[in-house]
Amino acid sequence: MISYLSGMRSGEALSDLDDCRPNCVNIARTDRDIEQVHAQIAQLRPIVDDPLAPAFRHTREQHELDRLERIITAHANTGEPHDD
Repeated sequence: MISYLSGMRSGEALSDLDDCRPNCVNIARTDRDIEQVHAQIAQLRPIVDDPLAPAFRHTREQHELDRLERIITAHANTGEPHDD
């Protein structure tokens, strides 16, 4: 899905992944997108590593961390940013 933001020049587009399915082959992540994924990973890792975190939180955040790491791995290995 491509969205156009007000204030942008006509024809300029930003990708909007909010409504996309993670395994869609049409997703193309930029270097900036990958930097954001790395930042999300950095935020999640301390939560996952915290032995005092409730089990449900650990499980939920571990699942998200695994998903984000698959995105990074796929992007690094093939240039294809889709999630399996």
